[in-house]
Amino acid sequence: MIDPLIQNTIDSTRRGLRGGLARELLLRGVFAFGLLFWVWLLVDWLLEPSALVRLAAYGAAALSLGVWLWRGPLSALAANLSDARIAALLEHRHPELADTLLTSLAFREPQSDPVREQLLQDASRHARDTIAGWEDPQVIDLGRQRPWLIGAALTAVSLLGLVVVAPSFAGVYLRR
Repeated sequence: MIDPLIQNTIDSTRRGLRGGLARELLLRGVFAFGLLFWVWLLVDWLLEPSALVRLAAYGAAALSLGVWLWRGPLSALAANLSDARIAALLEHRHPELADTLLTSLAFREPQSDPVREQLLQDASRHARDTIAGWEDPQVIDLGRQRPWLIGAALTAVSLLGLVVVAPSFAGVYLRR
């Protein structure tokens, strides 16, 4: 049976990883939506395309956005994050585990060989003792999300500024 501390660490890491990916997905989506809005507003103002061209452009933009998000955090969010994958990620980030976390996952099933049983118990004990000293496993790189956070914030502020400064203009554009 796997140690509860090890299982809790794996589960909390999985939740944190999914939360970080969802946050990145949201930030990328807000940034991309705002960027597409401003580019389209410029094109609309300069060229005044017909309704059919607008519809085709909206469809192409939506498809491009979907592909871009799928290649980024959406596919990672949809991936199966098994215990072994999370353990491998933790071992990669924390070399002091020295493959004991993955080895201790094999301890879930009883072993008939006493030598193997002892090896698994030692690995589980080492992993548990190492994890017990952690405050937070730190597997999510928040620095990677910083540009998306800045872009999403600037986009949101610019769109809000448009609505506040020129509400009639925003209303005309939204009715189109």
